[in-house]
Amino acid sequence: MCKFYYGGGATPQEFLIHYGKYLTVVKWYSSFPWYNNELDLVLKSCPNVDRLTITLGSLASSDDSRLRALSFPRVSYLGVKLEVLTFQELFRFLAHLRNTVPTLRVFQLMDPPIVARLMRPSEFSTEFIVKNLNENHFRVEDDEGNLLSDRLLGKQ
Repeated sequence: MCKFYYGGGATPQEFLIHYGKYLTVVKWYSSFPWYNNELDLVLKSCPNVDRLTITLGSLASSDDSRLRALSFPRVSYLGVKLEVLTFQELFRFLAHLRNTVPTLRVFQLMDPPIVARLMRPSEFSTEFIVKNLNENHFRVEDDEGNLLSDRLLGKQ
């Protein structure tokens, strides 16, 4: 595996255009939410990417049209850094991933504070949440790589 770290000089876009064909792992953290332009750039520039970690900001229903427009590459791993998240938003996003990324094997929530908030469910019963999490064809993991459903049940 070859690792490239973007440090400076060229823009991240220029970097991906020149080196994207060599990348199998892309971790793109930014202070602003990631949406279509960046995903399109990865889709076009990184044909061999298998693991993707990104910042999305929010999955709120106000961003639903943006969510439906997201086109993820055919990755086996997707790590997502969010600012806020509810189980309803998570279930909607997981359904989108089930329908659009058939190669996905692992979806991981990257933020410990977000995961900690989810461990105190108020929207749905724990049984309902676990059932919905386990319906996916891919693992849904917490920030430490444990199954989110196991952590909810205290099995971690």
